[in-house]
Order: sequence, then structure tokens, then C-alpha cells
Amino acid sequence: MAEKVSKDIPIAMRIINFGPENQISKEENKEFNKNYLVVIDGWSILQFVEKNPIVHYRCDEVKCYYLKGEPRLNSFIKSITATTVELCVKTCCDTGQLDFKITDEKKVVYYTDKVGINHAIIQKDIYDFLLKKPNLVVSPEGVLLFYTDKEIIATIDCNQYHWIDGRVSIPVGGKNKIIKDIEVCDDYCKVIILDDNKQEYCYSLKFEFDATEDQILIPKASNL
Repeated sequence: MAEKVSKDIPIAMRIINFGPENQISKEENKEFNKNYLVVIDGWSILQFVEKNPIVHYRCDEVKCYYLKGEPRLNSFIKSITATTVELCVKTCCDTGQLDFKITDEKKVVYYTDKVGINHAIIQKDIYDFLLKKPNLVVSPEGVLLFYTDKEIIATIDCNQYHWIDGRVSIPVGGKNKIIKDIEVCDDYCKVIILDDNKQEYCYSLKFEFDATEDQILIPKASNL
């Protein structure tokens, strides 16, 4: 994953190995091994026994020492986690009903906001994509770009999102093309596509926002 260029863009780090050889500290490992994980899911509060983390995204604090305020991925999200859990307690906020039940092991994907509240990610496309443990970069506009070698999904809050593909002039997902990398530049992201002949094609990717539209993210792409 490429380094950022600008001095005010968070650098995302992805953790997929949680053994002793990994770079997370003992204190951070304890966070993943707490007895209970509380997640807000719509009108319900879910309390889980967390089992095994799958992937964790957060700001690289060492490389982002210059950021003002607390380390974060953007203004909405501090970190994102996918983990396996067992469901213990579900409280319905609209009725106040408390249900206690133990279920089989399941997967939960959630983000932690800037004040430390965990929110379940219920958008199915984002949920399914994050279970693939994609790479992550943060664009100069604060858009989170998750990508594999075949797909890119953009989101600012894990709710609003946009697939980045041929509809925005970037040939992603073709049989003969793969995503080699996404580099963060001062005012755009450079998407590098590789074909079967190892020929590179580079595209500039920027974002505009329109909160009056159903889809707030407006990607703009062009050839470099």
C-alpha cells in the first residue's frame, strides 16, 4: 500500500494477524479479548462475547503524529473491526424488551465512532466486502477506499457508499485487468490498473459531495 503525500491526510493501517508477532500492543490485544462487546444496531443494543478478530482498520498513529485531535480514519470513524462473536444479550430500545440468548458463532462488522461508540455495519455490500479483508487508503477528501485486486468501494461513514468501476471511467473488475495499487496524492488518488501484459494504466480519482442527493458521494475519474 502506498504512502500518503499530503501532510494532513490520515494513513490507514490494516491488521489481519493478531498473534504475538503482530505489531499491536498487549493493551490493544486486551481490547479485542474483552469479555463483552457492545454494538448499536438500529433500535437494538447488542452485547456479545467476542471470539476472534478477523481484520481491524485504524489510523497509523506513528506516521500521523501531525494530525490535530485524536487519531481517526476520518471525521466520522475512528476504527473499523470485523470479528467473530457469540450473541449474549439483545435490548430493544423501542420496547425496552431484554432478551438473553446464546447463539452459534457469527461474524460482526462494526465501526467505532470518535466518541468510542460501536455501530454495526448493516450495509450488506460493505459488510461482505470487509470480510474479504481488503486494503484501505484514505483519500484527500476523507473518503475511505477499500480495495482488492478486482474491486473498489468508497464510503465516508460505512453507510453511504459507491462502487468504483467502469461507470466512473475506471476499468475495474475486467477479466484481464487487476488493481495493482491505489496511491494517495495531495489532491487526488491514483488508481493503478495492470493488464495481462503488465502494462500499467493510471487514473486520477477525486470526490465531490452533494447532501441533497440520494447518493452523497460523487466520484470523478480521468486518465493520467
